[in-house]
Amino acid sequence: MLALSLNTLPPDWGSVTLSQAAALAALEEGASISEGLAILLGCPPEQLLHLAPRQLDKALRSVLWLGEQPDWKAYPRPKSIFLGGSLNSVEVPVLDTLEDLSFGQAADIGALIHEFGQDVPQLRLKVLATVLQPAYDGTAYDTDRVPVLEVLCQDVTLAEALPLTDFFLPSSTASDGPTPSGSSAFPSAKPSEAPTSGASRKSGIRWPSWMRWPAATRRAGTTSS
Repeated sequence: MLALSLNTLPPDWGSVTLSQAAALAALEEGASISEGLAILLGCPPEQLLHLAPRQLDKALRSVLWLGEQPDWKAYPRPKSIFLGGSLNSVEVPVLDTLEDLSFGQAADIGALIHEFGQDVPQLRLKVLATVLQPAYDGTAYDTDRVPVLEVLCQDVTLAEALPLTDFFLPSSTASDGPTPSGSSAFPSAKPSEAPTSGASRKSGIRWPSWMRWPAATRRAGTTSS
């Protein structure tokens, strides 16, 4: 089963889900490439030992983009997002402009920014659920339904979510510069080496700063379109 999962590895940051991004952001600085791979495969790092050496080597090389700064400006705002998984998928339309949010949504998003401003992965998830709830349920905004949407939004990709969520993140904490030269994609990792059953080998990784701090897509004097 683990070998089959290799075919579902995301090819870039845009294909990473919100839940995967949260788990990746929780890794410590200097986390090994095998730890990131395990999160994307949904397994403990030690289970990677069950893969054939050639499979592991190929998988590790295929996720070297984990240490790169994504071009989040390249993600267009989606017109709709599918929620509910492959079996019970529901197409949820997105507002033509985020300025059409109700007063209740805007107030709740403001409270979320105040409470979760230092936990951007959680903030993105909660903001997205708040934005999509009325369209998903076909009702007026209901704050009590937002936790239900949060569960569904965990599988939304970053390419779909960031154009909707990062509009609200404070620009004072924006971090949209290039990845520092010292944080290149796993510079000292050796993909051909299998992880040990103990602590995974460290590779001196510095995760992209945008994973932990907001990278606001809104500039001063501009609005969403």
